[in-house]
Amino acid sequence: MHMAAEKTDRIASIRRQLSSLGLTQPQYWILRYLAPNDLGADASDRTLQELSDLLQQYVLPGDDLQAEADALLADGLISRSSDTRLYITPAGQAAHARVKGSIPAIRTLLNETSLS
Repeated sequence: MHMAAEKTDRIASIRRQLSSLGLTQPQYWILRYLAPNDLGADASDRTLQELSDLLQQYVLPGDDLQAEADALLADGLISRSSDTRLYITPAGQAAHARVKGSIPAIRTLLNETSLS
């Protein structure tokens, strides 16, 4: 299989696994960058533009971070301050922890799939 096709298949598989856990890949990365026990350890809040800059290497054409953040806001997983900074909520921390706890199993599944 061509390397670009392998990467696309791997990303698609990761996205399916995360979706089965209730989050899109961009939503999970947003939570990671807001979670104090993950990539958000250096900042408890960020603007959407800051998140967009940080997530540039993880988003794919067609991903809409505004829509992903809006969905997290609607689900109560993040909140927004009056100055448009985004914060993770306790429900968001729980969702982040649940998905993060599944990542080793997802990696194992991906490695087994790529070996076959």
